[in-house]
Amino acid sequence: IRERITILNPGSSHEGFIEEVDGTHLKLSGTGTVERKITGEYKLPDSIKQVRIQMKRQQVDSRVFQYEFGSGLHISVVPNTRDEEVFHQEMNDFLDLIGLPGSDEWIMSYNSLYYHTPEVRDWTLEEYGIGRESAIDINWSNGQVVIKTLNDQAAKEYQQETGVKKEIGVFLIDDEISTKDDLVLSGVRIELMGQEDYIHRTLFHIKPRIRKIGESNVALVSNGMHPKLQTNYEHKQDLDQDVDLDSCQKYQYMTIPKEFFLDKYQIGNSQLVVSFGNLDLEKPSYLIKEWGTELLLQVPNQLANELEIHSRYQTPNSLGKTTISFNKPINFIACDLAKDEEYLLQNNPFDNKLSIGANFDKLFTNKTVFYLFDQPHDQLQVDIPNARPTNVDLITLSVLFVGVLIILKKLLLK
Repeated sequence: IRERITILNPGSSHEGFIEEVDGTHLKLSGTGTVERKITGEYKLPDSIKQVRIQMKRQQVDSRVFQYEFGSGLHISVVPNTRDEEVFHQEMNDFLDLIGLPGSDEWIMSYNSLYYHTPEVRDWTLEEYGIGRESAIDINWSNGQVVIKTLNDQAAKEYQQETGVKKEIGVFLIDDEISTKDDLVLSGVRIELMGQEDYIHRTLFHIKPRIRKIGESNVALVSNGMHPKLQTNYEHKQDLDQDVDLDSCQKYQYMTIPKEFFLDKYQIGNSQLVVSFGNLDLEKPSYLIKEWGTELLLQVPNQLANELEIHSRYQTPNSLGKTTISFNKPINFIACDLAKDEEYLLQNNPFDNKLSIGANFDKLFTNKTVFYLFDQPHDQLQVDIPNARPTNVDLITLSVLFVGVLIILKKLLLK
C-alpha cells in the first residue's frame, strides 16, 4: 500500500510548524487542511469495469484540494457485461462488502450508471483507517483502488506503518510568486519508511482546475406544483485578468430528485445541455424507479436567472403535502484554457477529474477550467401539494356514483 498525505500549512512560514521529524515519525505544532491518498491492489468482480464512490459530509474550501461535488452519497459504475441480472447481483454484493446498501435506482449518466442521495451515510472503511472525513473519493479500476479523503484539521502526529510506503508533504502557498491561476507550493516531503535520507525540500507549480470568482444565492420559491428556482450572482473579479483563458460560458449543474422534472421547452433563455434520468414527464413519482435527474444548463451571462421546476404527482398522504429536500445547484463559469497552458493543468497531482463521477467536470474537456460561485451549502427545501387519502376516496366514489347514474339514465331512456 502506498499512502501520500499532503498537509497545507495555513501560515506564511514553516518555521516552528514541524516540531519533530525523523525517518519513522512526524510531529507538528499546528494543523491545517489535509488530503490523504491511499493506493492499493483490488480486483473488482468480473461484471464491473470501474466504480467511483464519493461522499461529502461538509464543504472544505481549499485553493489546492478540490472536492466540488454535492453533499451526500454518489456512486458511479461502468458495467463490464451485458447481462443485467449478473451485473446488479455482483454490484449489490460489492456494495454490501464495503458497507453500503445496494440499489436498483440507477440512472444512465454521461458514460456510467449513477446513483445519488443527498442523505449523508454513516459510512467508514476501517481497513484503510477512514472514518468521518469531510469528503471521500474512491475509485476502483484496472486492478487497483485509489482512496482520497479531505479534512479541514490534520492530525499532529504521524508514524511509520509496516507494509505502507508513507510519504507526507507539508506545504504552504507561496503568495509572493503565486497568482490566481497559478499556485506555487513550497515545503518538504518526508518519507516515513525508516530511511536515513527521509526529508526533501520541495518547490512545485500547480494550475488548479477549479477556481473561485464570486458568490451566488439560490432559493426555491414555493409556487404550488411549479416551484421557481431563483439564482442571483455576484462577481468579485474580472476573468480578463487571467491570462491563461480562452472562451468562457456560465453554467448551472444540478441533481434533482424524482419528485421534480425540468421541461426543456420552459427554461426561458437557458439552454439544456445535459439531462440524464427518467424523461417521462407524465409519470407520477411513485411509479418512477430512478432516484432522479442529472442536469447541466447553459445560463445567460447576467446577474440573475429563474427556472420553473415542475413537480410530479405524489402518493396521497394525510398532510396534504410532501416536503422534498435536495442539494443546491452548482453555479460556475467554464473556460477553455489557452493551448500552451494545458500541460500544467493535466499534471496537477491534486486534480480529481475522472471520466465518471458526481463532478460536473466530467461533462467538459480536459483543457477546461472552472470558476465557481461560492454559496451556503445548506439544502433547498419545498412543500409539494398532494391529495389526502380521504379526498381521493371521496372523489373516486363520487365519480363512480355519477358514472352509475349516467348508465342508469341511458338504460331508462331506452
